[in-house]
Amino acid sequence: GAVEHLTPFLIGSVFSSLSITHVATGGTSYHFLSSEGKVYVGGDSNQLGLGDLTVRTTPTLLGLAFSTMAPVTMSTRGGVLALGADGYVYAWGLNTQGELGVGSTQSPRLTP
Repeated sequence: GAVEHLTPFLIGSVFSSLSITHVATGGTSYHFLSSEGKVYVGGDSNQLGLGDLTVRTTPTLLGLAFSTMAPVTMSTRGGVLALGADGYVYAWGLNTQGELGVGSTQSPRLTP
């Protein structure tokens, strides 16, 4: 089952060799950006951008096509907006009220 931590603790050894430059959290997921431009995600499957509905309990690398994305913000409803290295803004996650700005309320959008 779930473990509740009431004090800060180190998250997994996956980050021991990485320099994390940005952290974005919201709802029930998290996104870390490394100095190499790779994005690691975890938590609620609706918000990860991995293309499936599997909850990730350890940090997972977001696909190579989007490995240089920098998480900019996450809405409180669970949508994610991120700035790609190509200068475009990508969106994924929950979208029940059209909060992703993609022209529909299809929800969830499982990939950027």
